[in-house]
Amino acid sequence: MKRITVSLDEPTHRQARVKAAELGMSLSAFVRVFLNRLAAEPPMNELPQLGAETLDEQRQRLIEEAVAEINVLSSGLRMSENLPREAHYDRNAVH
Repeated sequence: MKRITVSLDEPTHRQARVKAAELGMSLSAFVRVFLNRLAAEPPMNELPQLGAETLDEQRQRLIEEAVAEINVLSSGLRMSENLPREAHYDRNAVH
């Protein structure tokens, strides 16, 4: 699994952590599911225009769909099911 580093401003980070906690998952799991969902969508400029739906409304709809999918798929993404932080750095414990 690849790791990435993302920089966020404080309010966005706080809101994302709160939303992830509300869903009972880690922020990392929340972002992973969210990115998987968005990566599966066609590019925003290729999405069909749905009536008066603006680009912001399309983005909001995609976010809501991703959160709904996270709610459905959240089993297996609980913070308690993740490896403890120390195990990530202890190569012998993982093998």
